Amino acid sequence: MDKQIRELNKKIAALEKKINDAQNQIDKMEKIKKEAKEELTPLNRVKEKLTAIQNELENTIQKKEVTNDNEETDRSLQRY
Repeated sequence: MDKQIRELNKKIAALEKKINDAQNQIDKMEKIKKEAKEELTPLNRVKEKLTAIQNELENTIQKKEVTNDNEETDRSLQRY
């Protein structure tokens, strides 16, 4: 019976070590994730600003195209 208890205690100790190692790995990954998030936050802000600028430029181009089309139509009508 003592032998079985010792064997079970060894297995428990081995499992506890595996659990501890796994928890250490999780802690390391969470630290990396936190650091990555901190680095990505300013980049995401820049990305949002660039997207807003791109949208403004696209709107400006579309308005300019409409204006040019209208001017061309006006010139065509003036010929008649």
